[in-house]
Amino acid sequence: ILAKYELAELYFTLKSFEQSFKLYKEVVTSDASEVDRFVRPIALAINHLKKPDEALELANKAYGAHPNSAMSHNLLGWAYIATKDFKNAHQHLEEAIKLDPELAAAVLNLGQLAQAENKQIEALNYYEKAIELAEKSDDPMTVSIIETAKTRYNEIKNEPQSNKIQPSLSLL
Repeated sequence: ILAKYELAELYFTLKSFEQSFKLYKEVVTSDASEVDRFVRPIALAINHLKKPDEALELANKAYGAHPNSAMSHNLLGWAYIATKDFKNAHQHLEEAIKLDPELAAAVLNLGQLAQAENKQIEALNYYEKAIELAEKSDDPMTVSIIETAKTRYNEIKNEPQSNKIQPSLSLL
């Protein structure tokens, strides 16, 4: 398993994403004991290979092996965003935050969910909070969380004003 994982990392570094994904998938299918092992193959399926259904399949395996883990709920929520199942995404991301309020990845994904639902101001707030949480962490994975949150934040900030959906004001 370790050899396959290292080979998958090498393929990832070489940007051979299909080969990398295949090996990561073999690793997590053989040994689902560490929930963090699921992060990279799910990220590859969503971000590089555009295979949201495969990401959802892996996220379900992570959740099945780690049902009380904030990260498994986060991964499932992220995969549901990719499959445009926003209701289930909300459910799992909220559970991730309930289990670990400091999980920057879940806050980032709540921002991506809000952005997908055209709730731009809400998305900006989540991105700011994800950056803040990630900067406080010593986890090396937070570097990509910070980069993604900043990129998404700037995408929204740089959109023409006519494309931004503002919250509606209701009169009481």
